[in-house]
Amino acid sequence: MGTGIFVVLGCIALILLLVCPVTAQTLTVAASDSSATSKATANFICDGYNDQVEINAAFNALPAEVGTVQLTEGTFHCSDVIHPTAGSELLGSGQESTVIEMLNQFNSYLSISIRNPGITLRGFTIRGQGAVTIRASQVIVQDVTATSIGLDGKRYSTRNDGMFYLWGDGSTLEDVIFINCKAVDSVTHGFHMNAINLPRETRNIRFIGCQAIRCGFGEAGGSPSEWITGYDIQEDNDLYDVQLIGCLAEDNWESGFHFEPGEDKTPPTVKKGITMTDCVSRDNGQRNPQQYPYHDTFLSGYFVHFNAVLTNCISENNKNAGYFVQGGKDVVFNGCTDTGSTYGWKIVKAASDITLNDCTTSDNQFWGLWSAFANHIVLNHFSQNNIHGNLNYQSMLGWYYDEDAYQLPVTDSSFNITAYGDSSLPIINQEGAGNTYSLSWSSDDSRNTTPTVNVTPTPPATHPPVAQFQATPLTGSAPLQVSFTDLSIGSPANWSWNFGDGSTSTLQNPQHRYLGDGIQMVTLTVSNEFGSNSTTQVITVGEGVFAGFTATPRTITAGQTIQFTDHSSGSPSGWLWNFGDGSTSMLQNPEHLYGVTGVYSIQLTSSFPGSSDHETKTDYIVANPDFSADATSGIAPVTIRFTDTTPNSQTGWYWDFGDGTTSTEKNPVHLYQKGGNYTVTLTATSPYGTTSVTKDAYIHLAGKPVADFTSTPQVGTVPFDVTFTDTSTGGVALGYYWQFGDGSFSTMQNPVHTYTHEGVYTVQLAVFNQYGVTNTSKIACVVATLPTPIADFTAESTAGAAPLQVRFSDCSLNQPGSWFWQFGDGSSSTEQNPVHLYTTAGTYTVSLMVRNSGGAMTVTKTSFITVAPPVSSGVIPVSGQTAMPTDINHDGLYEDLNGNGNLDFNDVVIFFNQMDWIADNEPISAFDFNHNGQIDFNDIVLLFNMT
Repeated sequence: MGTGIFVVLGCIALILLLVCPVTAQTLTVAASDSSATSKATANFICDGYNDQVEINAAFNALPAEVGTVQLTEGTFHCSDVIHPTAGSELLGSGQESTVIEMLNQFNSYLSISIRNPGITLRGFTIRGQGAVTIRASQVIVQDVTATSIGLDGKRYSTRNDGMFYLWGDGSTLEDVIFINCKAVDSVTHGFHMNAINLPRETRNIRFIGCQAIRCGFGEAGGSPSEWITGYDIQEDNDLYDVQLIGCLAEDNWESGFHFEPGEDKTPPTVKKGITMTDCVSRDNGQRNPQQYPYHDTFLSGYFVHFNAVLTNCISENNKNAGYFVQGGKDVVFNGCTDTGSTYGWKIVKAASDITLNDCTTSDNQFWGLWSAFANHIVLNHFSQNNIHGNLNYQSMLGWYYDEDAYQLPVTDSSFNITAYGDSSLPIINQEGAGNTYSLSWSSDDSRNTTPTVNVTPTPPATHPPVAQFQATPLTGSAPLQVSFTDLSIGSPANWSWNFGDGSTSTLQNPQHRYLGDGIQMVTLTVSNEFGSNSTTQVITVGEGVFAGFTATPRTITAGQTIQFTDHSSGSPSGWLWNFGDGSTSMLQNPEHLYGVTGVYSIQLTSSFPGSSDHETKTDYIVANPDFSADATSGIAPVTIRFTDTTPNSQTGWYWDFGDGTTSTEKNPVHLYQKGGNYTVTLTATSPYGTTSVTKDAYIHLAGKPVADFTSTPQVGTVPFDVTFTDTSTGGVALGYYWQFGDGSFSTMQNPVHTYTHEGVYTVQLAVFNQYGVTNTSKIACVVATLPTPIADFTAESTAGAAPLQVRFSDCSLNQPGSWFWQFGDGSSSTEQNPVHLYTTAGTYTVSLMVRNSGGAMTVTKTSFITVAPPVSSGVIPVSGQTAMPTDINHDGLYEDLNGNGNLDFNDVVIFFNQMDWIADNEPISAFDFNHNGQIDFNDIVLLFNMT
């Protein structure tokens, strides 16, 4: 065969490699305790120690952006992090069959760490210190259980901040889906989302059929804090388009579902597009030792605040409130119920625009509704049943722990309430301006029953039924046969089923066969002559199909094009894009030009065989305006014309020229009076929203400076130092001339000047450059004379044998400037703190005169110093010493016991050891340091303090 033929074949092979997609590969990892059959077909076999090594090796062996690591049945013992690669799948053999136990006594920060996009986790249980941490987008986690309980039954601590934890750091996390995931017996949050550093966005996160059970045990029980919840959905992150469908929060340490308000953040966090449907939250906070009145804690079923819609959600027996809204706005509750919580709904602390439609609360220990410091609260067809009440009402408005800051009325609200049960307590206290009330009692108490899966329908009916059903199974591969059992209460007469794939039924207990993969929302609507009610559950068929997408870039100038990229899972066969400006596309990855400024929400509907899914991303695209100026530099004063250059007309404009002036014209003309660098902002309004563009230091103008200054401090007494700071604006100054008002001047930019006379001083500053000079003057400081000093003094010692040396200390007030001492023996001094030697025995009167600019004062202390005659001879060397003791400060006391000329710790030791000998052999007055006529332990203490 010729060489040319080999070349041709080589080229063909290369072309095939380039055009053929990489085939998805599955690599199997067997546990050390898996079956022999599993090990025989495995690519990697673990030994039961550091099993993450084999699992990570399998991921690294996969082709880029594709492939599956299949874990066999058995237990994988991991001591470090598992790192799935981009686009890969980690597939277990089922939550009951595959267990990943993660333990490390030196590092409890263990997890399956998702740092790459496009990853799927499915079908296993994590035990011990492990968790799922997600720092990337386009992630699916399905049929995964996580628990802090190890295989040995012990509960382990962890550094993870959630068993399923989404964490963003200056990034956007989007399109993450949790399906049938469970966090149980966890020391930390079950599900947690948080972020720091802008953009800190968490977008389009779905929780479908997930459970958080017994999360949190308090710090004493090994939890990292006392604030552990089942679902901590928002802390510092900006939140867009989060859905929770059919999720359960049960017996968690704090609240079941928690959304932090975030109004105290800088800037405040964003909260948009939050929906919760058919969720259940019960028994939360009951293990927590916090007691009523639950003043600074949550302990509620649902702690939710802004832009949220809750539909057909259930709350049962939560320690504080079933539904807690604090400082929130724009929250709607549709068909929600509470039973047995202390409060059904708690709406307080500047909450507004909160609506309850067809909601019911029952058997509350205090109030069915408690609201204070709120407005625009609307209750439509609200039922409260068997409410125990407090403060003589079943529901309460206005009261808040007698705290003035929050005990404020509810205003401009409407309350349509029907009460059932004991009518001895009024329904609600009707307080607050602008409120309307429609209150009624009913003797029928059948509404007191809260729907659960164990309820048997019971007639008769006097009101609409409450829909409830059970589906078996909830998950499985296509084709999937599902049996539906009606559990509705209230005697329904009609049943209408929508199976989510286009099929329907009117049977009470139908069966349905799902042929294609997908997440199917099944809705049952039941009705009778009094009305209807609906509920929804989720059926997961196959691996799930979900719409998802990204856009690049997301912020543009109007008139530019954006590239949209489909990231839907499950191989969709059709796409329908709605770009938010009235335009659509059916391409998989379209481009779109936005010609009008605004903020746009985008929706993609992805079609699959037998089903479809849609995703909306709220406020996803920002199209900003743009502008130009006919000049961006010059010499002030100068007039500049600004032009809105956005290609399509806006409906409103707001210009900020950077010099404190504004305009609402489309193309304004502005006069800049002085030089400087000016930042200009244009804010434009269109039918699609308000956006803005800022151009920093856009206008550069020369010109003469505008003089200004500050002075600090401004009030004082002589001599008084004042710091002057140049704050001139406009053009750059080349020179300065200060006149301080007392005849002094300076040419420094920021001088310090000392005032020596009292007065009110007006200071003038002149600044100049090549374009001119300006000056300004203002009262800069007030200088006063000092008040007359108040003379006083002390002495270090006031008695002793001659010769006696005394140290005097001045204690005078009001800043004296001179001192004159008279020591009573004819001597004097002008020092502030003199030392004087008295050589003759006697009693001496001491006086001190002090003086400042405010005057003079003399203080005299009669018989202040007492000098005894010199100690008679008789002082001898202390026992054990050869040198004579010495009086080193001439006060008649012999502190230097070893005679070395210094007072040190050795003298204290000698005194301590020879105290009895000194008392018997030395003159008492020479060693009596406390002058009490005897040698004792207090003399040792005084000698020690002298060293």
